[in-house]
Amino acid sequence: MNCDEARTHTCSYIKGDLAGDAKTQLEAHLAGCPDCTRLVALGRSTSCKDLADFLSEYLEGRLPGVQRAVFESHLAACPPCVDYM
Repeated sequence: MNCDEARTHTCSYIKGDLAGDAKTQLEAHLAGCPDCTRLVALGRSTSCKDLADFLSEYLEGRLPGVQRAVFESHLAACPPCVDYM
């Protein structure tokens, strides 16, 4: 699994919805990729306040790629933030 493939599974992994081969492959990738591991950690640690602070930048398409991925990881795991957005 490469980093692009890993990013497509990050949200499901953070929510605990990823299973089977995809989970096994992602975890193997994370074991050797500090960038993707950091992305998963950021997705888990992003608070609702953090999300609110960057909402306008996100909606205007001005968030850098990694920060946008973290933002979307949080949204995937936080229905109240989706409602707020």
